[in-house]
Amino acid sequence: RNARKKVNILAEQIQAIKRHINSVKNTEKITGAMKLISAAKLKQSTDHLIYTKEHIEPLISKFKQVLTCDIAPDLYCEESLEMRRFEEGTVTPSQKDSIKELCILITSCKGLCGGYNSSLIKHAADMKESVATIFAPLGDKGFNYCSKHGFEIFAVKEFADTYAEHAHELSYEQIYKLSSAILELYRKSEISKIKIVYTKYRNPIAFDIDTQLLLPIEKASSDKDDNINNNGIFDHDSGTRYFDEIAEAYLSMKILRYIAESTLCEHAARRIAMKNANDNAVKMIEMLSNKYHTARQNAITGEMIEIIVGHESQKLKKVQRIIGE
Repeated sequence: RNARKKVNILAEQIQAIKRHINSVKNTEKITGAMKLISAAKLKQSTDHLIYTKEHIEPLISKFKQVLTCDIAPDLYCEESLEMRRFEEGTVTPSQKDSIKELCILITSCKGLCGGYNSSLIKHAADMKESVATIFAPLGDKGFNYCSKHGFEIFAVKEFADTYAEHAHELSYEQIYKLSSAILELYRKSEISKIKIVYTKYRNPIAFDIDTQLLLPIEKASSDKDDNINNNGIFDHDSGTRYFDEIAEAYLSMKILRYIAESTLCEHAARRIAMKNANDNAVKMIEMLSNKYHTARQNAITGEMIEIIVGHESQKLKKVQRIIGE
């Protein structure tokens, strides 16, 4: 009876291991497929980033030169912004520390990419601890985190749909609308800086969390251009609206450029995560297969022992019957 009971228990264990193996095999198929998809999207994102660097960055550079030229409004140039504000009385020294900064946080809308989103969110949370910050989270993961933890979100009702979408699927019109609203806040001196938190691509297996200052712009000596600093080309526009429109286009293109790089890092992180998950599934299948064969062998051995014991018992009964006779 004990031997039969033991065999039944082993049979149940074998079936449970077999079901576990089938489950892990299905997972291995899914992670393998997702790894291939991520690899394909990684190639597309790489081409997109290369295109962005070749075609958008030169335009961004020209806009930067315009916004930091000698006749441009001091609002957009980091060197003269603080001096202008104090001279005009827009911001007093006592108010300086109370002005908030705005952070554009780029995250993904999907998971299964390792610590990609958690690293970005942690970095943004650390920024909030060091200085009062308003967030403009592009991507559902960052938007949900900011909403859940009570972070101040810029124009949340107006741009909720924009924040919840995939960042790389946002159109230029959507980014431009958001940039215009942010710049309006900046022009009113309600925020002192506009920053962006994104992932900086190093190689297919590594990226860094980086923070870039978008506005005010740091004026570099290499940005000097005689043509741009020539007042004659701006004679047709005596107001500052011309520069404001350039600033809106500049900010929009900078955001799109960093979205392209962040998307590349997201797909790289997901490919690595799926590769690791796939490798772990293969190892688990191998381990469970060994366990299955061991349990199956034990069950066979138990059945053989039961047969031998039964046979020996019959022989013993026969001998006892002969002796009794």
